This record gives sequence, structure tokens and C-alpha cells, in this order.
Amino acid sequence: MAGVDVYYDAFDDFRTACKKAASGMNVSDAITSDPRKPVKSPSPTTDSSIFGKLAKSGTLATAVDGVWKELGDELGLVKSNLEGVERAIDQVETNLRKADTPQ
Repeated sequence: MAGVDVYYDAFDDFRTACKKAASGMNVSDAITSDPRKPVKSPSPTTDSSIFGKLAKSGTLATAVDGVWKELGDELGLVKSNLEGVERAIDQVETNLRKADTPQ
């Protein structure tokens, strides 16, 4: 494979983009569009009093907690997948460099 034109900068750019995207996959980032502004993560349980005197405020608070948990789980999965892509890109680049080295 010696002499094959491979744009290694593209691999590096893609790997960097994956790493940057993966680092933003947490619940705190989901509730702000500006990562420079610190945001407190939601508490582990939602206080039903924030919904005022709703008859089913406890049920609503439990549902909100469920949504936050699902969101956290999904973002964790996305982060894991992006990290996997980052590692795979690195391996592809490593293999191409080995194959492109004259023996």
C-alpha cells in the first residue's frame, strides 16, 4: 500500500470531533446551550412541591425523575459509542500507517 494518499489530518479532525462531542454527553450539558456557564445537575429526586398544589404532583415528580434517568442513560450510551468510534478511528489510522510503511 506504499504511496497511497491518505489524509491523516481528516482522521485526526474526526477523532477530535468525536472526543469533543463525547465530553459533552452528560445531563448538565443537556440543560444549557453554553458549556462555559456552570449548571447544577438536577437533584436525584424531584421535590413535588415545585408543582404547587397539583393533585398528582408526586406522580408528576416521579415521572420527571424517570425522564432525567432515561436522559442520563441515553447520553451515557451516546458517549460510550462516540468513544468507541474515536478508538476505531485511531486503529484505522494506525493500520493504514503500518500498511503504508515500506517493508
